Amino acid sequence: MPERCTEHAPVRPTLQPVTVGSASISLPWRSCTAGPATEGGPSIKLDSYKADAPFTVAASTIAVGTAPAFALPPALGACS
Repeated sequence: MPERCTEHAPVRPTLQPVTVGSASISLPWRSCTAGPATEGGPSIKLDSYKADAPFTVAASTIAVGTAPAFALPPALGACS
């Protein structure tokens, strides 16, 4: 019996869990300011969030959620 070629076998999902030991993703920062606003209005839910604004956030909460190694992107420039 000839050997079965698995190099071009169809892929079938097994729906089994997998363990990923390491991964990374690189996403570019937006480099220029936005153009004209999109048609439409603000979200209804946004209005309810803004009703309680501004509000105080404890300095300790900000400190815990801040990663000093996180590099901020440069300021946005004009789009060409």
